[in-house]
Amino acid sequence: MKCIVKIGFLFCLIFGSFYSHSQDKMKFGYFNKNHKIEIKKTPEKDTIIPKENNLFFKTPKSNDTINIAVLLPFYTKLNDTLVKNWSIEGKDINQIYFKSKLSLKLLEGILLATDSLSNRGICVRLSVFDTENNKNVVNKLLHSDTLNSVNIIFGPLYSSNFKVVSQFFKFDKKKTFINPLSSHVDLLRRNPNVYSLTPTDKIIRDSISSFVIRKRDKKNIVIFSLANESKNSDYIKLKINKQLIPVNYKMFSSIKDITSESLSAELNSDTSIVIIPSNNKSFVTKIISLLGTIDTSMTVIGMESWSSFNELNTETLMKLNVHLPYTYNLELKENVKLQRKFEKIYSHKMDKFSIISYQSIIHFCSTDSHFNFKNFVKGNGFVNTNIQFLYYSDFKLMSVN
Repeated sequence: MKCIVKIGFLFCLIFGSFYSHSQDKMKFGYFNKNHKIEIKKTPEKDTIIPKENNLFFKTPKSNDTINIAVLLPFYTKLNDTLVKNWSIEGKDINQIYFKSKLSLKLLEGILLATDSLSNRGICVRLSVFDTENNKNVVNKLLHSDTLNSVNIIFGPLYSSNFKVVSQFFKFDKKKTFINPLSSHVDLLRRNPNVYSLTPTDKIIRDSISSFVIRKRDKKNIVIFSLANESKNSDYIKLKINKQLIPVNYKMFSSIKDITSESLSAELNSDTSIVIIPSNNKSFVTKIISLLGTIDTSMTVIGMESWSSFNELNTETLMKLNVHLPYTYNLELKENVKLQRKFEKIYSHKMDKFSIISYQSIIHFCSTDSHFNFKNFVKGNGFVNTNIQFLYYSDFKLMSVN
């Protein structure tokens, strides 16, 4: 059976037009202990979506749909003001406020996910709201009863607003809250329906430690760190030392203290595993450029943020066999058709934000599993522990596996 789903875009500034497509239906259900849907029949109930702060609504006329609400800061009112000003000043109006871009990337992944679900016969009702990153707007939405019949809430993006929403529905066991980007553990506290897509710093540190222990194979292990970033380095060193594996630990008081000689002194003449658990762009850029001049075989373990450091030379990253812990795979080799479909619709490649939002909706609305959620404290929410390591090869990041 088909259900017609119409998507009306109320803000042409961002989306430009409206379109419609058809979807098959599935029985709506609730999430079981494995975070999957248990099929159950629900009574018919209409949900009223106010136009204010609602970007669009996607509404199959059915009583067995999955109701999803997306709460993100699109800053539509500010965009409208900016466009008017740009028009008066004779400037290019084909642009948007820079803070709106992240939310749009997340929304693109969500929209693609709903399309993929429709092809499987899974019907959803998707409502998107502009929070404006404003607590007053969020509270007004919460007290409007608009979200009462929603089953999955994606966002809000910022921690303070996310906490307001998750606490408001704290005792609604039929709701699932997806925290897309924040790794703050306090958002999980005493709310078992919260799912954080971004692993905590501790999970990342544990993953790096485990990866190095598995890959060691008698190689010399070295950690380079800045003094003001020693928390990650101290933890990883202790974790590896507990396996009775020695670690050379070199801490720099400042970036200016880093020299080729100081780095070479810590490296084995044969081969080494070098761990640099830093997100400091200046520190990472300098140390990687200097390591690239040293004629010694090594594997460098870094952080996910490095992939956004344009100052890093890709040839050097390949030479140093740089590995990065990732919560998603940009290549998505198993989904080449998905990548092509995304590029055809949006005229650009999927980035980490559209990928993680796509995967989250697919994960919670189908039998596909893209995350490994774990609960570390009874009564608290769940956090994604799925970390994979990518390495630089042929001028791009490739999966280790």
